[in-house]
Amino acid sequence: MTSTDVRSLFARPDSLTRATRFARSPGIMSLLRALPRGTDAKEAIDEAIDRCTSIGNIMHDILQCKVISEDDGAVGLQIGDASFAKRLGLHYLLRYFYLIAFRAYLYEAERRQQGSDAVSFRQWVDERKEISYLASSLRLE
Repeated sequence: MTSTDVRSLFARPDSLTRATRFARSPGIMSLLRALPRGTDAKEAIDEAIDRCTSIGNIMHDILQCKVISEDDGAVGLQIGDASFAKRLGLHYLLRYFYLIAFRAYLYEAERRQQGSDAVSFRQWVDERKEISYLASSLRLE
């Protein structure tokens, strides 16, 4: 892989469709099953990401980090680039994970009508131990 090839990884690939975007990521799929309206939350987040693509697209960033992390011996990459890309990709995946969780929290808050039983996002996550467990077991796969 030449340095031009590495730069091309950061171009916005049009062929990356929502259907293939980490739909197979076990951590994200487990989160969707654990959350009330998990699939709805993911669809809302994916739509928001699509609308903001001119600024940046976390899904593309995750994919690009994944590709780089899997090609440690590539020509044009510095020693440690693959390791850094893997850590960065996992960081982006964790952000995506919590964006989905936050949207599910908002759905529940809407249902509660912000009444006397309103809780903060942090409290909501703390009440759902499975979210913290799934976040700690995320892998860039």
